[in-house]
Amino acid sequence: MRASHSSRAHPPGAALTARARVCRTLVCGFALACGSALAGCGGSHENGSTSTSVSNRAISSFSWAAAAAPNSLDLAKDGLVAQDAKIMSLVTEPLVRQTLTAGSSPNLAVEVRQPTPTTLVYDIRPGVDFSDGTPLTAADVAWSLKHVTAPTSATASPLSGTPTVAVTGPRQVTVKFAAYEPSDRVELNGISYIQQASFAKAHAGNLGSPGALPIGTGPYMYRSVTPQGITLVRNPHYWGAKPLVGRLVFPVIPQETSAQLAMRQGSLQAATVGDLRTAKAWQGIGGATLHPVEDLTSNLLAFDTSRPPFDDLHLRLAVAYSFDRTGIAASAFGKRATLLQALIPPSELADVAPSPSALAQFLSGLPAYGLDPARAKAELKQSRYPRGLAVTIPYRTDVGWEPLAVLNLAQNMKPLGVKVTPRAESLNQWGQQLFEHQMKGIQVLPNFGAAAPDPNDVLGALTDPVLQPGHINAANWAPAAMVAARKAMLTSPDPATRWQAVKTILSMSAAQVPYLPLFSAPVVYALAPGYTYTKPLTIFDLINGDWVDALRATARS
Repeated sequence: MRASHSSRAHPPGAALTARARVCRTLVCGFALACGSALAGCGGSHENGSTSTSVSNRAISSFSWAAAAAPNSLDLAKDGLVAQDAKIMSLVTEPLVRQTLTAGSSPNLAVEVRQPTPTTLVYDIRPGVDFSDGTPLTAADVAWSLKHVTAPTSATASPLSGTPTVAVTGPRQVTVKFAAYEPSDRVELNGISYIQQASFAKAHAGNLGSPGALPIGTGPYMYRSVTPQGITLVRNPHYWGAKPLVGRLVFPVIPQETSAQLAMRQGSLQAATVGDLRTAKAWQGIGGATLHPVEDLTSNLLAFDTSRPPFDDLHLRLAVAYSFDRTGIAASAFGKRATLLQALIPPSELADVAPSPSALAQFLSGLPAYGLDPARAKAELKQSRYPRGLAVTIPYRTDVGWEPLAVLNLAQNMKPLGVKVTPRAESLNQWGQQLFEHQMKGIQVLPNFGAAAPDPNDVLGALTDPVLQPGHINAANWAPAAMVAARKAMLTSPDPATRWQAVKTILSMSAAQVPYLPLFSAPVVYALAPGYTYTKPLTIFDLINGDWVDALRATARS
């Protein structure tokens, strides 16, 4: 929500980012599921065979399947979609490389200072050239930041507003926001993809298309872009260490079975596991490994608390005790999903929690809901519907686990006298209802992902008190105490105040159940025999370009 993120709206089917980011896949890809993965050679993965030793030798070519071609290779037009950003960030690299724990490491910016709460100062690395040999200037950086933060940009929604950007020194750019929002810094760092301003301005109409491919300073540059795929080659003017992989190819292969066949034949080295129930098929490719990538996503149920029947807390609790979170997660994701203790996964609280132990202690103290028929029956008896009722629950046809979850809930509530009728709907139908604020009854909210390890993103969207089109609060839940806490969470410069505000919101939500947290599932990638990663990957390794640095051949390849 913010990764797609702030309470700004996005069109249905888009990669929703910031407080409106409902991953396209929705980016979204950003579930602490890596802990369930088996440790293997050089990183966290699940093996189809025994791992072998890592080699630092050069890799002449590496092919990674893309389920669909990017809408544009200009980030500002495409949005921060992880599957596309993993390509773009290798050409138009970011100023800093963000991490899952709210930290960052220098990249094109050697230092980022925050002299006032609303001011960011970027000191630009000297001696950097674009892939055409021209030098990187502060003017290029300033133009790029203006480009990705413009109100019309697909990457602007994570930010609290449109900042002013100015060159303030030979190698310095200063960004100023009108108001303070704690997450603006990490959100801006995440979209700070830098490209050559003169080329971009000369090709403003078609920038990012095959006829106007952005020029960057990253380790690679575009060689060819066709409907069949994208090819990158090394940038001869790259300022950093020469990457091990000489050529990167991203063929468009929509069908997972076709990608499996290509990997078996040796023409494909990596692919996304779109349906985790097919994991065994991937592992059946002798020596192939599966690599869960830690993400920041929430899967939830939303109850319309503003009108009958789900303005009744006891009815909401009856549903909560009838939903088999554990069974659905195991059936859909095997051991790879993590049950949510709150509306957002722990990693999204990394920016506000005073310590990991304080976070764990707080989350463990929240009410936990799971399948408990006796408690469900008791809650329903206390509701206005002790003899049951009939409800219709929509499910998205493009999300594999949703029909399973709705049917499971229907089966579990039938003995209580509650008749649940499933209704199929498309992504566009679902998105239109969400963004026009027309969701009623019970709704499934899948893949709400954050672009930064900060609660302002998804939590800010789910609790937006403006209950009207363009704002995301599918539960229509806005008690005064929550609204006051939300304001402190979004704007306070004091970490302790923000932490208390987050605890207030999550505690109220856990008690009043406007949303039922379900689970967070990782994005899983398959690697062909002969390849591995030197570390467990996170979503930020994909959107920063770090994944290439972690890629290695093994001795058997």
